[in-house]
Amino acid sequence: MENKHYTLLANLGLFLTAAIWGGGFIAGKVALAEYSPFTILFFRFFGAAVLSGILFFPVLRKSSGDTAKKGLLLGIVQFTGLSLQLAGLRLTTAGKQSFLIASYVVFVPLLAFLLLRKPLKKVDLVAALLTVAGVGFMSLSSGFSIAPGDSLSIGFALVFAFQIVLTGVFAQKNDPLQLSFFQFLSSALLSGAAMVLTKQLPSGCAPTTLYSLIYLVAANTVLAFTIQNLSQKYASETTAAILLSLESVFGFFFSVWLLKEPVTPRVLLGCGLIFCAVLLSKVQSALQIMGKQASR
Repeated sequence: MENKHYTLLANLGLFLTAAIWGGGFIAGKVALAEYSPFTILFFRFFGAAVLSGILFFPVLRKSSGDTAKKGLLLGIVQFTGLSLQLAGLRLTTAGKQSFLIASYVVFVPLLAFLLLRKPLKKVDLVAALLTVAGVGFMSLSSGFSIAPGDSLSIGFALVFAFQIVLTGVFAQKNDPLQLSFFQFLSSALLSGAAMVLTKQLPSGCAPTTLYSLIYLVAANTVLAFTIQNLSQKYASETTAAILLSLESVFGFFFSVWLLKEPVTPRVLLGCGLIFCAVLLSKVQSALQIMGKQASR
């Protein structure tokens, strides 16, 4: 009973994380009007490292070298993925990107199969085909070429899928709060170095940019990634990917509502196909759970 309780809380935590990340598309789009991707990432993760260091210091001071190394590795993967995501967000709409990156729900079981030898189900392949079709409707032009912003967004989806699989492995034997801190620290150091090397130092900060950065630091990073790492102790990689991918729904809704982004029938069809792939995976997971419970 206790394990079921933890699983339910983990699923709710991942759902909340998806909602917070959905709002992050809006905050990121607003911040990109003034700052470069590396500048945003530096402020986001430096602030997150400082804030989490203050809040969780008693836990962090007990960190082992092994946990620090694994957290730093997660930060490298995170920096790589989010650099692609922000670069892509500059070249496409927040609503469109929110569904394009949902394709990581398909990449997770594929990577879990390749890296962890976890069985690959037929439903995963069907979901993959639906996702490819959805991406095609959303992104391919009449000449069958994909826009740079869309390809960068899909690149992020692949990297983030790898991050989910890696987090699921590390969170089993390492403290999630410690992993999160070193993950933030690594991302801050890398983005700070990239910001200096590319000479993208900020010269000012408008109020809307400041509010966006505060959201990205406190909610989108410290709160959301901590909840994610805590929740993945009690949720499988595929379940985590399914629930986290709901950020696409929140992101699309927020972008249309708050940013008044236009929506075409073709984009809606692509969104629908990708969301069907997500639902297909979710239904399959639910049926498996029901089947296990019935056999007891």
